[in-house]
Amino acid sequence: MKKTENRKRVGVIACGGCNPLYDRAAFYESLKALLAGHAHMEFARRDRRYDLLIILRGCDAPCTDPPDPSVKTVIFTSPDPDRAKEKLAAVFPSLDGRSAGPS
Repeated sequence: MKKTENRKRVGVIACGGCNPLYDRAAFYESLKALLAGHAHMEFARRDRRYDLLIILRGCDAPCTDPPDPSVKTVIFTSPDPDRAKEKLAAVFPSLDGRSAGPS
């Protein structure tokens, strides 16, 4: 079995970007680095099933509600690396000791 076959499939949904202070692209890249080796992460597609959905929102407006309520979903409304690690460690316990952002 290939190493990548054990990784969870993570889909990411991003909001429309109304908050110019929230750099969603940079936060996406930091999450991708955090989950490297733990998950295959990509922007969510309707024709794929995911083990986890990550929703990146710049505010509390529900413009990006989860499309499938049966899939575990983590929502981020700010690019806080410590909070990201804390939330994702509930799904990926082996993340302890790693950082989502630059050191």
